[in-house]
Parts: sequence; C-alpha cells; structure tokens
Amino acid sequence: MNKKYNEFIQQKPNQMAQTISDMTYMYKETVVPKEHYKKILEEVIEEEMSEIIQYQMLEIVYKNLKHLYEESPQLFFKGLMCIFKKIKPNDIRPVEQKALAIVSDELFTNQKYYSILNQELLNMYDEILKGNDIKPAYIITEKSN
Repeated sequence: MNKKYNEFIQQKPNQMAQTISDMTYMYKETVVPKEHYKKILEEVIEEEMSEIIQYQMLEIVYKNLKHLYEESPQLFFKGLMCIFKKIKPNDIRPVEQKALAIVSDELFTNQKYYSILNQELLNMYDEILKGNDIKPAYIITEKSN
C-alpha cells in the first residue's frame, strides 16, 4: 500500500514545497507560500552537504597529519613551525634552521612538555565540552599569541 510519504520523498524540492504549502492550508486554512518552504528545503540541503564535505575533508587532513606525526614527530613539529612562521623549507636561512633545531630539541630532546596549541584555545575547547558558555576572556586576540 503506497502512502503519501512515499510519493512525497520522490518529489523535487519545488513540488515538495507546493505539497507542504497545500498541507499547511488544509490546517485551519493557513496560507504559507510555497516559496517559503522551497527556500527552507534548499537551505537545509546546502548546509548539510557543506557540513558533510567539511567533515570528510577534516577526516582526510586528520589522517594525513596523524601519519606524518607518527612517522617523525620532530619533522611534523618543524613543519608546523614553518607554516606558522611563513618559512618555505626550500628558502630556509641558516639562522632559521638553527632556531627550528633549538626549539625542536627543547620540545623533544629535553622532554619538556609544551603544548603546540595555544593554551587558551585548549581551555576554550574543554569549557565547551563541559557545556559552559564561552566568556569574553576566552576570545583570542592577535596580541595574546
């Protein structure tokens, strides 16, 4: 037995919008133009696709970064330093090489624990996980870097 739902899901967004508009009218003769529903249907589809693509890209980036980190944590760290300091490895100067080596040794050889991420960002993340609102104190400015 075919139900209205089965017919509805086979419609295109324009037809769906008209169907919803018609159903809304049948409830106490409430008039809502189909354009209203069409806009909502299209926005939801675009937002969901954009979000899906973002998480797929995040998964790819995560896997690549994890692999690079597992292969050579020091090179991984040096690569991040180059990115954030806008140093191109092909054009690296001796003083930049020395600075990278010293900072990398400080992090790995001396086994001092430093977070690669800004501590304020890590705290903000933890607060969000706890369900706390983000307070203005957690807003990161360029000066706090």
